[in-house]
Amino acid sequence: MTAVGRTFRDSASTSLEFVSADRSSMRAAVRVGRELPVEECDVLPLTTGVFAGKVRKETSEGIEGDMAISFLSRLAIIREVARKIGSARPDRSSQARVFVMGLPGWGELGTVSDLNSERDTRS
Repeated sequence: MTAVGRTFRDSASTSLEFVSADRSSMRAAVRVGRELPVEECDVLPLTTGVFAGKVRKETSEGIEGDMAISFLSRLAIIREVARKIGSARPDRSSQARVFVMGLPGWGELGTVSDLNSERDTRS
């Protein structure tokens, strides 16, 4: 199993490989997607992102941070792994699958017309 993130807290585990990446960076997400060894995978789980912050923060690429980590980085990874996931599995009777899991935010409703959270809708 491979874990991707900034910090590896399970270094005592011998069954985990770690890929260091800042998932708020789209360049890093594309790199991770290209480098992940998914050719023999049956399932690729993309688990929790981050809890939405109470204050809007932008990444160095100008993207709202939670949107970058919890959605766009996953999309970038999926786009890169899509053509190769499961391609080397000996039993290809079923397709390899990607599961995307997430957490709810801070109880704030999102606004479809403002997915990058550039306007304050709390007032």
